[in-house]
Amino acid sequence: DNWLSNNKVDLINGFIKIDVEGFELKVCEGMSKLLMEIQPVIQIEMNPATLIMSNTTIIDIVAHLKSFSYLPYIIINNVIEECSINNLDSEKVVDLLFIKNGAIK
Repeated sequence: DNWLSNNKVDLINGFIKIDVEGFELKVCEGMSKLLMEIQPVIQIEMNPATLIMSNTTIIDIVAHLKSFSYLPYIIINNVIEECSINNLDSEKVVDLLFIKNGAIK
């Protein structure tokens, strides 16, 4: 949030890709204003090994983003589908999309 504010970056209708090897939750926690005001689509690479090292889970990240009305989606066979976190293979790296609830019709 501070960096965007200080650098006057315009992210209207933006897209954010997060691949920070275990620090995904910290990044998401640091962009609360952005999540409320701009509501970009977010792609996050979830790597179970690095999440374990940072004492974070996919469920922690999903819960945080859900508190801003974001829903998790996954791309399967070129189709974006709402994702059930409980059905993910906990040992595979996966890219999830987070889209503001109501943005997909």
